[in-house]
Amino acid sequence: MKQLPCEVVKDLLPLYVDGLTSPETNEWIEKHLETCEDCRNTLAAMQAMEPEMETDTKEIDFLKKNKRKNKKVLIGSILGCLVLLAGFLALRFYVVGSSLNGNWVACDLKVSEGKNLTLDGTVVDSLHGISKVTVQEDADGVIRVQTRAVIASPLHGGDFHLEYESENFIQQIWLNNRIIWDRGEIITQSTAEIFEARHAFIGDMPANQKLAQLLHVTDYLGSYENELETAAEPYGWKLILKEKIPEESQLVMENDMESLAYIMIGLIDNLDHVTFEGENDGGAFFKTITARQATDFLGQDIKDCGKSVRALSLLISKTGLYPGDRTIFQPTSVRVYPGPAISGRTYSSEKDPETVQKLYSLLQNKVLTQERVEADSSELNKYTLINIEFSSTSTGQVRSFQLLGPYWLCYGDGEYYYARIQNGEEIYDAFCAVMQELTEKDKSRR
Repeated sequence: MKQLPCEVVKDLLPLYVDGLTSPETNEWIEKHLETCEDCRNTLAAMQAMEPEMETDTKEIDFLKKNKRKNKKVLIGSILGCLVLLAGFLALRFYVVGSSLNGNWVACDLKVSEGKNLTLDGTVVDSLHGISKVTVQEDADGVIRVQTRAVIASPLHGGDFHLEYESENFIQQIWLNNRIIWDRGEIITQSTAEIFEARHAFIGDMPANQKLAQLLHVTDYLGSYENELETAAEPYGWKLILKEKIPEESQLVMENDMESLAYIMIGLIDNLDHVTFEGENDGGAFFKTITARQATDFLGQDIKDCGKSVRALSLLISKTGLYPGDRTIFQPTSVRVYPGPAISGRTYSSEKDPETVQKLYSLLQNKVLTQERVEADSSELNKYTLINIEFSSTSTGQVRSFQLLGPYWLCYGDGEYYYARIQNGEEIYDAFCAVMQELTEKDKSRR
């Protein structure tokens, strides 16, 4: 039998050691090994390595098993973390919630006796509900109502009702980050936003433009260009109208100009006058409103509007200018809500529209400040607030006022009317009489 070359045998030895060669091949290899010492040495070296390779295989198997175990632990840990995270998020968004922006809540509030607050609120976003309502009160009579919002669910709906009796006479009410009531005056969202746009210098044009945007100046007057008069005091702001003023709209637009100017002057500290310049059917148009005119209109320093949101609210209400809403409010009925200190029913009036309009005008043109009711402050807790609500049946709009009830009504001549006022109708009649008396006094002073 012819022998295989060494090179062929050495190539076959690994397969021979692993038992992968056929019997015939084994016979050829073994025949060669009988006479070749070099190939025998190579075979011996390969066979000596077998135990070490087995050990490595065992170690590899152990490592693989350990890796699989660690992988299971890791997957379990990740799943556990995901479960914990899901639980935390569920707790966060469905139970605990987060602080809610005051502008996201529509509310209806009443203050009676000067200390009793009733507040009903609804989240304007149907996807959210209220999880918690808390109240904080400070010594100055400022009430802060905090609400927390969660994702709406059967556990938490979007409505809430709050009744709270304060320790002090209520001066202001805040809902989260927004003031909603200030000494008898309900503060609308738009009024609060406009108040936040107040600033010190007419030379700050970006701030001017922000205020003009909140006032919807272009909705009332059309497009315009700005020109600042700041070379010397008194400082002014000129609005140059780009569109011609139609003859049939001029009177309405002039009233709008006056109203807008009053608010601008009230909210910009160093602004003295606002000028409107343009063109009408008769040619050039020019109208200037000064801080003095604004003060005379409001009945108090116009700059108070930059210090008190209540003063600004009174100014906006008095002008009848509701930014973004050009509808003229024409009430057709008035209702009076007597407080709990007065027995009897709530009186609803459907009296002559001219009388209702007159009463609404009287209230708008009176700044009912605290000076009206100052006397013996210890007597205040004996009397109640009167809530007077004007409404329009054609538009559904409502405007509300609050007066310090019989105490305010009787203080004009130093006599208390409290004992004589037994029901809502008499409160209404007394209210009309006092308004008429104030009107006559105003006429006599002129």
